[in-house]
Amino acid sequence: MNFSHCLCLFIMTAFLTGCTTTRIVAEGGNTEIKILTSGEVVYRDRTITKEQIPDLLRGDRVKREETIRILIPANQEQRDYLLMRSVADTLKRAGYGRIAFTTDKKATANLKETTKRRP
Repeated sequence: MNFSHCLCLFIMTAFLTGCTTTRIVAEGGNTEIKILTSGEVVYRDRTITKEQIPDLLRGDRVKREETIRILIPANQEQRDYLLMRSVADTLKRAGYGRIAFTTDKKATANLKETTKRRP
């Protein structure tokens, strides 16, 4: 990831969220929308259109104050920035102003079992 890509993503995220000082805490209960590399928008394991998002969120009684996490591809070359902005705009027009773009990061640890034997 080069510096210009990071800067572009930061500026776009700041523009879309409207606030660069908001601390985002990943909670298990946050609503998650996925934008796949194929350009599909997925909510609750169903492919949907971006226009359906507000109605589905209201149907699930998601409060407008809740953070909506949008899962995007980790690889920058696979991201559709126009679709990301369009989904964020749709959410903002519906009153959902807390939007966080996240990637699916996988953390692994390779730990060797170390035990000391006593003589």
